[in-house]
Amino acid sequence: MNRGEYTRHLIIPKYNHTLHHRYGLGPMSGYQSYAWYSMDTEKRFDENWADPDKRALLEKYGWTKTNIEYNSNRQGFRMDVDLNEIDSNTYDFYLGCSLTFGTGINVQDTWSHKMSNRLGRPGLNFGVPGGSIETQYRILRCWAPALKPKRVYTLGTFFGRREFLEDNIPTNIGNPSHSWKNFVEDPRHELYWYSEIQISHVRAYDAIRAVCMDYGIELYSIRDDRRKEIIKSIPARSEGRDLAHPGPIWHSHIANLSDDSWERLA
Repeated sequence: MNRGEYTRHLIIPKYNHTLHHRYGLGPMSGYQSYAWYSMDTEKRFDENWADPDKRALLEKYGWTKTNIEYNSNRQGFRMDVDLNEIDSNTYDFYLGCSLTFGTGINVQDTWSHKMSNRLGRPGLNFGVPGGSIETQYRILRCWAPALKPKRVYTLGTFFGRREFLEDNIPTNIGNPSHSWKNFVEDPRHELYWYSEIQISHVRAYDAIRAVCMDYGIELYSIRDDRRKEIIKSIPARSEGRDLAHPGPIWHSHIANLSDDSWERLA
């Protein structure tokens, strides 16, 4: 089933508060299993394997071409439950980008999975590689009214990313000095203005807070003003298979951060 067919066949929860509920898609196609995904590609692995230093890292952390699987649920998220078939008030939400999705590692090694186990509450991994804070709002706006989580955790994402929707398909653009140039022809375009990037980020955070407050959901985040400090303080880091994203050790540290590392926003 191609992406267009998947979109047409998608069943999503229906409610009347807004029309945003039609945009509840995850990054993958429904009910698929991938050996490679996002930046974790076979080509990248082969290139790293050909480099003696990078090959040593791959061997150190035990990465091979066959020891990671990326499995998606019906809605295209990295989870094994159909979101239309689970009870409300049951799962916590975990929002984020590739650091939450778990690019380069298995799902059981992601911080959201480990934190869910530590807290003793089931969780849903809504991570989207390359996703922005606007991506997190879109997903939360769709699924929070239907599933009514008690808690939402967001690791944040990289400043400057934006998400746009074209024919119901979300497109994320990233660092203004690089990938944005493929999106707008005029380098003076208003999307490049720092003030616009800044206010869009704050606006999306406010929208996420508003959704959580509307539905009585507790919202916790490592906000951008503390994110770098906390993440840099992690004493050890392993590498994911793509050697670009952090590995299981890093995710374990995030999952075991003290409660005061998480700021309650709603």
